[in-house]
Amino acid sequence: MTREPRFAVQLFGNPQICTTTTEMTIPLPSVKAKAPIKWPIVFSSLRTKILVGYVLLMLFSTVSSIIAIRELLHVYLEGRVGKELERSVGEFQKHVQDVSVSNDRSLPNNGVMLFESFVSREVIKDRYYVFLADGQFYQTSERKLQKAVNLNPANFDSWSRISQPKKGEIAQRADSVIYYSAIPIAFANGQQGVFVALIDTTGECQKITAVTFIIVVVTLGTLVIALVIAWIFTKRMLGPLQLLTQISRSIGETDLTQRIPVRGHDEIAQLTRTFNEMLQRLQGSFDTQKDFFNHASHELKTPLTIIRVNLELLSADPIEQSKTIELVTDELDRMNRYVNDMILLAKSDRPDFLMLGAVNLTDFTQEVFAKITALGERNWQLEKVGKGTVVCDRHRLTQVFMNLAQNAAQQTERGAEILIGSMMKDGMAHFWVRDRGPGIDPRVHQMIFDRFIRCPDARRRFDGMGLGLAIVKGIIEAHGGQIELVSKMNIGSTFTAIIPIDPPIPVLEVRP
Repeated sequence: MTREPRFAVQLFGNPQICTTTTEMTIPLPSVKAKAPIKWPIVFSSLRTKILVGYVLLMLFSTVSSIIAIRELLHVYLEGRVGKELERSVGEFQKHVQDVSVSNDRSLPNNGVMLFESFVSREVIKDRYYVFLADGQFYQTSERKLQKAVNLNPANFDSWSRISQPKKGEIAQRADSVIYYSAIPIAFANGQQGVFVALIDTTGECQKITAVTFIIVVVTLGTLVIALVIAWIFTKRMLGPLQLLTQISRSIGETDLTQRIPVRGHDEIAQLTRTFNEMLQRLQGSFDTQKDFFNHASHELKTPLTIIRVNLELLSADPIEQSKTIELVTDELDRMNRYVNDMILLAKSDRPDFLMLGAVNLTDFTQEVFAKITALGERNWQLEKVGKGTVVCDRHRLTQVFMNLAQNAAQQTERGAEILIGSMMKDGMAHFWVRDRGPGIDPRVHQMIFDRFIRCPDARRRFDGMGLGLAIVKGIIEAHGGQIELVSKMNIGSTFTAIIPIDPPIPVLEVRP
């Protein structure tokens, strides 16, 4: 179903009839689809990176701890087995010595018998004894020893030829090691033999393996639980950052009022606080910019209206034309001054705003005073002249003096006294203009240095946009100084510009 509606469109005051064809459709209720999970974003998120780093750190510490524990257990086992072997060998040597010094004929008098009498009382589980003499070897239990130790004939051959005590180990499997200690023995009947004590650590190694496995299982379970807790904790910890992202996306050019709640005193809280302060500064800058354009458009609208009205009413009379041209020229000059002042304020924050050079304070003060006396019929007085050299922008500082003097002249009557002066004090240069005018209300002392502000208590009104004192403040602050105001109602005002003798800013150009 279609229809052709007719409607009127007015373009620059001329109505025109337009037609269009519109297709009517019945909108269907929209179904909000669930947003798909963006896996690349998930894997590249800070939360995932923190968790991956946490898991890697935990795995590294876990594996290192398990390896260290296993090695320490084996070192402890080796130490314990070594002491037991030394004790067994020492006891056999003591047994042989006790028999050799005894005269009891009922005691054994050869190596084999001594070995058999010793092992009859010293057989301990997982501990074995071997005796080698005359090419033969004797052991505590051949079947058990062969099964557990699986001795190689080369071992017996190497033991039978030793002349000094010897220690070593025989590796069966990864979890089975046989430690031994062998010593040569000389008996009273002249017989030579070798006594070997062996300890099978298969049981202990298997226990170490089982303990290691339990540690691995418990650690992995703990790691999984810690990972879940860390995932929940990082979500809570990074919540302010996500809120920061959401607010950053929702901030528009005209709305900077949103702030992020600050919780705690950690680094994220500091970041949040810094972000809020940045928003506050941006809001202040945008508000200032908005006020600047509003005031500028308002102030420029008046001369433009005057120019347009006079041009529209321009008559053919040459005299009237001359007056109109003079009036239009005057308004254009006023607009030009406005624009120049606004450009000057816009440049005051740039690093190349000042062209610094060494300036003699005495000559500069006298030169500025000579220029000021032409501003009006006032009782201009040079109160004090400072001595020394100041690094400053001569042209900009002259502009400061002229603006302050012109402001004083506008607030005083003809013949009123206005004092000009300068001096050096504590490494700072002071310049002041003092008048005997009506004074300024203390409530607006700081306000009058803002742009487009005129003193509400001024007894006389003058043409201007209220940029003079704002320009003064911008120039002085660009020098690294400050502007001070001391004023009392019905007594007068003193504007003092204070700048450092050598400002901490680069000198771009040295002027004579």
